Amino acid sequence: MKVYCKFLFLAFIFVSSSLMGQNEEERFIQRVDGGLRPKPTSQQWILYEWFLQDGYYKNDDLFFKREGSHAPNTTQKIPLSKKKFKTIKRSHPSAIDFDENKLTPFDNGGTCSAMALDFLTRYLTECQPTNDTEVIKQKVTNFSPYYRANNTTFVSRQAAYNTIKVVDESGVFNEDEIKQQKMQSLANYHQIELLPVTDSIKLKEVWDSIYGFCDFIDGLPEGAYLVRALYPRNNHKKEWFGHTMVLIKGEELSLYFDNAYGANDITNQVGKFVTVKMVEWGIPEFRLYHASCPENGCRNLSNEIIESFAY
Repeated sequence: MKVYCKFLFLAFIFVSSSLMGQNEEERFIQRVDGGLRPKPTSQQWILYEWFLQDGYYKNDDLFFKREGSHAPNTTQKIPLSKKKFKTIKRSHPSAIDFDENKLTPFDNGGTCSAMALDFLTRYLTECQPTNDTEVIKQKVTNFSPYYRANNTTFVSRQAAYNTIKVVDESGVFNEDEIKQQKMQSLANYHQIELLPVTDSIKLKEVWDSIYGFCDFIDGLPEGAYLVRALYPRNNHKKEWFGHTMVLIKGEELSLYFDNAYGANDITNQVGKFVTVKMVEWGIPEFRLYHASCPENGCRNLSNEIIESFAY
């Protein structure tokens, strides 16, 4: 994976004069789920409607779907969280640390990073070694018992992830470097290697050039990507909240995993699907990382499955 993706991305960024000069808080509207999203202009809404109709964003091809509530439906096992905490505490970048005092109680804020990183690890381990599209499709379909709902493993693991804090008091690293170190510190649990292929992308930039962003995503090289969206904030984590997803881009098969919805086959609409995902989640900024396993492979897959789910 080359850093030239960063330069490719520059082709689609245009700063909208309609958003310049506005107060930061005025540019956002409250979401039902408590988050905030950029407030589009009427022209941008029109463009978005055209975008949906032009080729039409539609996807009925689910490998599996999320069942039940998007909120955690199980409880944290503290001994398991402590075990995961020790693993991530042993190896992390210099601007990052983990605070064991924050290990409990779990905040019930979701398990997206735990589930996305585990899904990514399973894909890289089980699917990437083969080029047979039908075999890969069947394997991803068979992932369903692991990811169709939250479980104790993911809640306990996410609780360990949530103890993360930034310790760059001297300001050695810029914001994007800190964001990269944060994601790498979590990916280290699985031994996944992350390489950023974009700087942080502001959601308003997607609104300003919807077709340009769609073309950018379609132009990405084949590979596995971690998609991290976040709402920045000046606190110990340097964020208010975030959401983590997975994009797999291939010539004959592309898919997208969002733990809140499931895994979609997006082969014929990669750019459109990702664009709509970013807009619909409405989180102010996001970044893409290319993901790979080292020669000795990735590790620490969850083996807890959901045989049946009670709504």
